[in-house]
Amino acid sequence: GQTCVDTDLAPGSRGDWKCVCQEPSTTEAVAGAVAACEVNECSFGDGTACKDAVPPQVCVDGDTTTPGDWQCVCAPGTVGSATGAVVAACELDECTANTDCEAAGQECVDKDLTAADTWYCRCVLPEEHGDDALQ
Repeated sequence: GQTCVDTDLAPGSRGDWKCVCQEPSTTEAVAGAVAACEVNECSFGDGTACKDAVPPQVCVDGDTTTPGDWQCVCAPGTVGSATGAVVAACELDECTANTDCEAAGQECVDKDLTAADTWYCRCVLPEEHGDDALQ
């Protein structure tokens, strides 16, 4: 919300009013205009829950003019996000952090995203050789 403030109440005074955003936003408009209230929800209220989650998550508020659109995003090495709430279960994607398989020309497979040390490398047939590579 906003509050209208008129700094000069004299009868001849015109156009010197302004809108001031309510807390926690501190934005105010130039005289005679409505303010564009911006609030980073990650720095107050429900958005602070991301950093208090176990393990801690990252809060992202992509549009500070739209209330309720903040997101908790799982820390790097894990996968998951939730809008307006803490992620219930961040999945551990060990293949995201592990480049050993790719460096060896193989693909990484993580058979259980909820447990550690469940990834392995799998050989991949070269696609550019087609069926001749199998003979």
